[in-house]
Amino acid sequence: MPKIKKKHIQGYAAITAILLVLGSSLTIIGGLSFLSLQEVGASRAYVKSIQARYVSEASLEDYLYRIMSGKQTSPTDILAAGEATTTVTFISPLQGQSIIRSDASAGKYRYNMEARLDLPVVNSSFPFGSIIGTGGLHLSQNATVQGSIFSNGDIIGANGASITGDAFAAGLSLIDKVIVNGNAQAGSIKNSTIGAYASSTVLLDSSVVARDAHAGQITNSNIGRDAYYVSIDAQSNVSGIKYPGNPGPPGLTTQPMPIPDSNIAQLKTDAADLGTLVSGDCSQNWSPPTNPYTVNGGVIKQNMILGNSQVLIMKGTVWVKCNVTVSNGANIKLDPSYEAYSGLLVADGWINLQNNGVFQGSGAPGSFVMMISSATGGGPNGSAINISNNTTGVIFYAQNGRIFLGNNVQATELTGKEVYLDNGATVIYDAALADVNFSSGHYRLKYWKQIP
Repeated sequence: MPKIKKKHIQGYAAITAILLVLGSSLTIIGGLSFLSLQEVGASRAYVKSIQARYVSEASLEDYLYRIMSGKQTSPTDILAAGEATTTVTFISPLQGQSIIRSDASAGKYRYNMEARLDLPVVNSSFPFGSIIGTGGLHLSQNATVQGSIFSNGDIIGANGASITGDAFAAGLSLIDKVIVNGNAQAGSIKNSTIGAYASSTVLLDSSVVARDAHAGQITNSNIGRDAYYVSIDAQSNVSGIKYPGNPGPPGLTTQPMPIPDSNIAQLKTDAADLGTLVSGDCSQNWSPPTNPYTVNGGVIKQNMILGNSQVLIMKGTVWVKCNVTVSNGANIKLDPSYEAYSGLLVADGWINLQNNGVFQGSGAPGSFVMMISSATGGGPNGSAINISNNTTGVIFYAQNGRIFLGNNVQATELTGKEVYLDNGATVIYDAALADVNFSSGHYRLKYWKQIP
């Protein structure tokens, strides 16, 4: 067997050592490369996930801002940023509630967000041209309500005073000296002309009824059809059949005001949440500093004076802690962002409208300005709300005091504890008032969260 030389053995050892070192180095390099590639992949995944998250949140925030500021929106928006895209979808499952989804992706990575906005809405119904409290309705000469009336107190008229629809007076209240083209019901009806049916709990006196009459007692009246009564005098004429021994119908139940005091208190709270617009007290007067002037809603702690064609644009509920005067062509209107909702100006003091004050809703059908006075009186003609010029697009509401409508003035709807129509004044009822939705004008963020 040949003998291996020592230097050959040393050469093999050197080669083996080199191979071992090279193998170890390649293993280490491979490991490091693998870790580096993993780190690069993780970094890329992280970047994409962050992009998806940021584009989802940013798009949702932008959409919310546009809704809350009244800017234009569409049912679906698509936005791309870097490698990420998102689809923003608007959902409105309930009145006054909006859900917005933002579904973002960057490659295979997803990030979905959802937010809900609630728009506080108060639904009210004004099915009559006037709804009146215990102070009743007073109609001066030739005053007219084009619509129907419900009063918890008396309905008292004068020469030519008329109601084109129905007239209802609760309990034992009186209807007197009024021409009613529709039906009439009260505790007693006197000196009136009724174009349809008449129902009185106690007495029907000195009146003309076109159709049937129901009353405890009928005196000196002409009935166009049948009469139901306990007693009738010889001066009364009945064209149809007489039904003696029938008591008069029970009195109508008094009705609450359409907007509860608790809702008015909440409206004031909503305005207060928006902050103080004008500080001070009721010894001071405030007028808008520019024309037109836009307010987002809030509290005015001085008397508000609008005149000389000034325009006040409301984007939210305004609470005036003092008195309000609107005159000389001044205009109060709602921002278009109200859409079909109606908006409110609430005053603790009296409201006085004179010399062609103008009121406008948002421009959408069914949108009105509502002027509420919480005062018991103190204004012109002892009123909580005094109206001296024609008004449309506005609802007047004085749950604690009198609304006074001046000579030959027209208004849309009056609701007060007492309503007084001066000579020739007219209430022209708008059928859209049968269902009115009032909004504070400002959304509340209910939640903002990540979703699957």
